[in-house]
Amino acid sequence: MRLKKGIHVRLLAGELLEVREDGFLVNVDNKEARQIQFVHTSVILRAEFAQFDGFGKQAIGAKLDVSLRDKLRVLSRFPQGLSSELLAALLSAQNQTTVENIGVK
Repeated sequence: MRLKKGIHVRLLAGELLEVREDGFLVNVDNKEARQIQFVHTSVILRAEFAQFDGFGKQAIGAKLDVSLRDKLRVLSRFPQGLSSELLAALLSAQNQTTVENIGVK
């Protein structure tokens, strides 16, 4: 994903875990370790879903298109969504206590 933060652009790569109405929960590949992050659609300039045939690069913008959101949800790791218990277990496995939020005030 290509994200905007002020005048800066940041690249983010990882596994799409869950699709929410206002963004994506991603297991991000950092140099030091993996980290679960929530990326709000308002900071996404462009997202590339290389592992998903036919999607390629998608402009996301401030509001995620409903049809694209539904397609991506089915293709995410947890299309049914994450329960609070499962999310807590994933965070614990990665030595996190909370999800890092990007683009959420």
